[in-house]
Amino acid sequence: MKKTAKDRVMAAITDSPVADSPEALRRAQAEATLRPRDLAESLGVSEAHLLAARTGQGVTRIAASSS
Repeated sequence: MKKTAKDRVMAAITDSPVADSPEALRRAQAEATLRPRDLAESLGVSEAHLLAARTGQGVTRIAASSS
């Protein structure tokens, strides 16, 4: 039986001791063929959570301004 992209992503994320650790989320993103929104939904986290896992690794956090 051929594994689907979702199966591979779920295997990558569940192999981690902490399923929503930044490292596990980065690994799932690296192996995913899904759009970030769909990946986040399949993992049970928010799209922002996936993005936050990559802060400092190609993603820069910006400060909000009330100007």
